Amino acid sequence: MHRGRRDHAGEPQLSIGIVVDRVSEVLDISADKIEDAPAFGTAVETDFILGMGKIGEEVKILLDIDQVLTAADVAALPAAQG
Repeated sequence: MHRGRRDHAGEPQLSIGIVVDRVSEVLDISADKIEDAPAFGTAVETDFILGMGKIGEEVKILLDIDQVLTAADVAALPAAQG
């Protein structure tokens, strides 16, 4: 985590990295194979879904990494650090 940076309005910025245990695959999906996230109605939040990538007969959910961690998650980070 890096502190001390400020955005164009002078607000503090926080840079965060995510560590994963493993990656099952890395794909290069062309833009013409990516569709918008489907609407599941109001019962399912889809803000973190960037789109759906189609590869052959398979469909991959593409995550919007900026939306995966919510503002509440980020706000809780300083408390988690002790």
